[in-house]
Amino acid sequence: MALLAVRDVTLRFGGIVALDGVSFDVQQGHISGLIGPNGAGKTTAFNVVTRLYAPDSGSVAFDGTDLLRLKAHRIAGIGISRGVPDARPTFAGIVSGALVLTLPALGFLGLVWIVLPHLAAPRRAASDNVLELELPAFHQRESVAFDTERDSRSIEDALAPERPLEQRVASVMALRRMDPQRAVPLLRIALADPSEDVRLLAYAILERREKQIRSRITAALTELRDGATRGARATLLRNLANDHWELVYGEFSEGDGQAINLEQAAHWAEAALAVAFDGTIALLLARVRLKQQRPEAAWQLIVAAERAGVATGVCAPLLAEAAFLVRNFEAIPRLLARVADDPMQPPRLEPVTQFWTERMR
Repeated sequence: MALLAVRDVTLRFGGIVALDGVSFDVQQGHISGLIGPNGAGKTTAFNVVTRLYAPDSGSVAFDGTDLLRLKAHRIAGIGISRGVPDARPTFAGIVSGALVLTLPALGFLGLVWIVLPHLAAPRRAASDNVLELELPAFHQRESVAFDTERDSRSIEDALAPERPLEQRVASVMALRRMDPQRAVPLLRIALADPSEDVRLLAYAILERREKQIRSRITAALTELRDGATRGARATLLRNLANDHWELVYGEFSEGDGQAINLEQAAHWAEAALAVAFDGTIALLLARVRLKQQRPEAAWQLIVAAERAGVATGVCAPLLAEAAFLVRNFEAIPRLLARVADDPMQPPRLEPVTQFWTERMR
């Protein structure tokens, strides 16, 4: 039996498949290595074995023990660890190595010569491996942490592969403070970065966000079961709808999992609307129906949301999407023209409005 057995390990970062059914064995007493070009997944495979990453599927066993069932900090106790060597030669290292290899009798003295100064000297931080970063000076307003429209474009530009590594890392760090609907697509972009530092940081932020969402869902369901008041119940229902929808647009689920989250988002949104009509929840349910390819149901909800006070600049693009799904192309320029009349329209819709207006003339 192999000492280390990796079987059918698959790991995805959003839509990016980092490991696709990877399997290999390491036998007792053998020295093995992974060889491949940059981006092949070598470091990612080591990160799975050392429990830094949790794979989507597959198994990793060491001496008969399932590593994936152990907490990450427990695996060192059974013999799994990872080191990051510093291959830079030093004068002291060269001298002591020569003494140990060529003069065994003086090797011990050489070792003492190297070790004692380090034991006597005060400890100091290993600053060579620490990267100090300042967050980029993105536009901010007092009312919110980000001016989301401008800062989304600023961060996306800063995440370009040709930008310095420090700038890309700082940009990903800045996304922790941005609202999820803007931040998650940018984090997905960062998952394709050529630097593993950037990819790992983006993955950690996404994983933390997903855990927070699922934790909120569990807490809300528990509170509902325990019997919440009418006012608290309405809030819990709205929160459950929003959280399941975030799992969808954040691409935290795929295939059947996404379909289930869409149904859950719709279920809780309908329950919230049954307690009290809310334009924002009606619009959320409309987005769900559009995702489910149900444009007629979405249209009625969007119209109701606009009547309830939701801004025209928010509703009109969704109405245009519903019109597109039913192939009513002639209505799209008229609907998007309503966006142009709204002073609060998102600037990124301008080229869309221009395209459809010119196309349908």
